[in-house]
Amino acid sequence: KRGFKGQSMVERLTNAQKVLTANESVWIAHKLARKVHEDPATRLRENDVKQALVAIGQALQDLGALPKSSERTNG
Repeated sequence: KRGFKGQSMVERLTNAQKVLTANESVWIAHKLARKVHEDPATRLRENDVKQALVAIGQALQDLGALPKSSERTNG
């Protein structure tokens, strides 16, 4: 597991950009999460949520917090 320094999620994401394979998608997911945090009544499109979840899952794999999908099916 890797730790990236920064006082905010934006700083940590910026520092992690080189190891994230879906960097742009992670930023979009982060913006979506901030939008919901700021206004919990925000209505989201199902496709946007699915894309955000896939991006976060990939980021967690890239960072070593989740096994790679090939490791989950073979291990």
